[in-house]
Amino acid sequence: MAVHVTHVHMQEHGDEDHEHIDSVRGTDTVSGQTETYTVARMVSYIENGGEAYTEAEGRRATIYVRQNGGRKFIQTKADGVWSNNLLNLTRF
Repeated sequence: MAVHVTHVHMQEHGDEDHEHIDSVRGTDTVSGQTETYTVARMVSYIENGGEAYTEAEGRRATIYVRQNGGRKFIQTKADGVWSNNLLNLTRF
Protein backbone atom coordinates (compact mmCIF):
# COMPACT_ATOMS: atom_id res chain seq x y z
CA MET A 1 0.00 0.00 0.00
CA ALA A 2 1.07 3.56 -0.67
CA VAL A 3 -0.41 6.97 0.01
CA HIS A 4 -0.39 9.56 -2.77
CA VAL A 5 -0.22 12.89 -0.90
CA THR A 6 -2.03 15.69 -2.74
CA HIS A 7 -2.67 18.45 -0.17
CA VAL A 8 -0.89 20.03 2.78
CA HIS A 9 -2.05 21.99 5.83
CA MET A 10 0.40 24.34 7.50
CA GLN A 11 0.64 25.31 11.17
CA GLU A 12 -0.28 28.91 11.78
CA HIS A 13 2.56 30.90 13.33
CA GLY A 14 2.76 34.64 13.64
CA ASP A 15 6.47 35.41 13.65
CA GLU A 16 8.11 32.22 12.36
CA ASP A 17 10.69 32.54 9.60
CA HIS A 18 9.51 29.33 7.98
CA GLU A 19 6.41 27.17 7.78
CA HIS A 20 5.77 23.82 9.44
CA ILE A 21 3.50 21.16 7.99
CA ASP A 22 0.66 20.29 10.37
CA SER A 23 -1.05 17.57 8.29
CA VAL A 24 -1.37 16.18 4.79
CA ARG A 25 -4.23 14.75 2.78
CA GLY A 26 -3.62 11.68 0.68
CA THR A 27 -5.29 8.82 -1.14
CA ASP A 28 -4.58 5.15 -0.43
CA THR A 29 -3.56 3.76 -3.82
CA VAL A 30 -5.21 0.38 -3.11
CA SER A 31 -8.57 1.32 -1.56
CA GLY A 32 -8.94 4.75 -3.17
CA GLN A 33 -9.88 6.19 0.23
CA THR A 34 -8.74 9.76 0.92
CA GLU A 35 -7.75 10.68 4.48
CA THR A 36 -6.07 13.43 6.45
CA TYR A 37 -2.87 12.41 8.24
CA THR A 38 -1.24 14.44 10.98
CA VAL A 39 2.53 14.63 10.62
CA ALA A 40 2.87 12.29 13.63
CA ARG A 41 0.56 9.73 11.99
CA MET A 42 2.39 9.96 8.65
CA VAL A 43 5.75 9.60 10.42
CA SER A 44 4.47 6.45 12.16
CA TYR A 45 3.03 5.10 8.89
CA ILE A 46 6.36 5.55 7.06
CA GLU A 47 8.48 4.26 9.95
CA ASN A 48 6.34 1.12 10.03
CA GLY A 49 7.01 0.33 6.37
CA GLY A 50 4.37 2.42 4.60
CA GLU A 51 5.19 4.37 1.47
CA ALA A 52 4.06 7.92 0.72
CA TYR A 53 4.79 10.16 -2.24
CA THR A 54 3.81 13.29 -4.14
CA GLU A 55 3.55 13.56 -7.89
CA ALA A 56 3.76 16.54 -10.23
CA GLU A 57 4.06 16.62 -14.01
CA GLY A 58 4.42 12.84 -14.03
CA ARG A 59 7.40 12.91 -11.66
CA ARG A 60 7.18 11.11 -8.35
CA ALA A 61 8.90 12.28 -5.15
CA THR A 62 9.06 9.86 -2.22
CA ILE A 63 8.27 11.21 1.26
CA TYR A 64 10.75 10.34 4.01
CA VAL A 65 10.96 10.92 7.75
CA ARG A 66 13.72 13.29 8.85
CA GLN A 67 14.70 14.58 12.26
CA ASN A 68 15.97 17.94 13.45
CA GLY A 69 16.93 17.79 17.10
CA GLY A 70 14.10 15.86 18.73
CA ARG A 71 11.44 16.80 16.17
CA LYS A 72 10.54 14.38 13.39
CA PHE A 73 9.12 15.77 10.18
CA ILE A 74 8.37 14.67 6.63
CA GLN A 75 10.16 15.79 3.49
CA THR A 76 10.42 14.65 -0.10
CA LYS A 77 13.49 13.47 -1.91
CA ALA A 78 13.47 13.55 -5.70
CA ASP A 79 16.39 12.67 -7.95
CA GLY A 80 18.60 12.28 -4.87
CA VAL A 81 17.93 15.83 -3.66
CA TRP A 82 16.00 16.81 -0.51
CA SER A 83 13.31 19.19 -1.67
CA ASN A 84 10.20 21.08 -0.67
CA ASN A 85 7.68 19.36 -2.96
CA LEU A 86 5.22 19.16 -0.05
CA LEU A 87 5.21 22.95 0.30
CA ASN A 88 4.16 23.26 -3.34
CA LEU A 89 1.00 21.18 -2.84
CA THR A 90 -2.48 22.67 -2.67
CA ARG A 91 -3.29 23.95 0.84
CA PHE A 92 -6.36 22.84 2.77
